[in-house]
Amino acid sequence: MTETKLQVQRAAKDEVFKDMVRVHEDYRTTDNGRICRITVNDRSTLASIRGLETAEAAIRIDEHLRSRLKVAVGQSYTFALPEMVERGQLRPLRDPKQPMDEAA
Repeated sequence: MTETKLQVQRAAKDEVFKDMVRVHEDYRTTDNGRICRITVNDRSTLASIRGLETAEAAIRIDEHLRSRLKVAVGQSYTFALPEMVERGQLRPLRDPKQPMDEAA
């Protein structure tokens, strides 16, 4: 499993409670919009991973996910971001354009 050291940043206000994180493509091994099990400090959660425009070693996470993962804004941690499912294994719940509206 590939691990990456990233600095935690706040998510944009319109991305709160969407179970989504943003990481630049240089710091992740999965495609944009895929479901990942984010692991840090022996805690993990599922989230959709999206791109980050700036090529910085950062992860943008909302307060809800930061609380689950026990990480703080401004601190750097070693994250594992593996993709959880193979393509085609998910089915849309409502709007297929929203990756978080999918379930196994």
